[in-house]
Amino acid sequence: DLMRHFFYRKVVVSDCAAMLITTPQLGVPAFATAEGGEWRLAPSHDGVEDAIHYNGKFYSITYTGVVEAWEQSPDATGMFTSAVVAPRLPNADGDPWSCRKYLVAAPGGRLMVVLEDSKEISDEYYGRRRTCSFKVHVLDGARWKETDGIDDAALFVGANESMCVSTR
Repeated sequence: DLMRHFFYRKVVVSDCAAMLITTPQLGVPAFATAEGGEWRLAPSHDGVEDAIHYNGKFYSITYTGVVEAWEQSPDATGMFTSAVVAPRLPNADGDPWSCRKYLVAAPGGRLMVVLEDSKEISDEYYGRRRTCSFKVHVLDGARWKETDGIDDAALFVGANESMCVSTR
């Protein structure tokens, strides 16, 4: 339990590789493959906040709202490198504690980011309490669009896994 709290936040698994997201203090992902058997750190533009495996690739979102696609180098090093695949998400600041970002792939293949804004508020009746609000951004071509509806889909987001499923 302490290892998960102080060293890593999440592990994303594919058929033959795994991506480990380290805590914000470390800010880098690590990868392990079935044939390699060891974890290797990989550089990220701004630290990885969330990641998914989709269509044979690992995708991640940084603390500043940049989406990266990760691939293993074909050379003998086997290192994973990233390429930016979407513009910076609007209104995504670099403070990992102010707004949590969850990366999700829709059943139709579009990438979405769910922003969770959590605040502590006080009032006379309830005292101190925490509230959350959520905003969904969909990648539309080369830009992010905030949306109020996601058609016939349901989103489930969380620290362990996020997913989007059809409601049909």
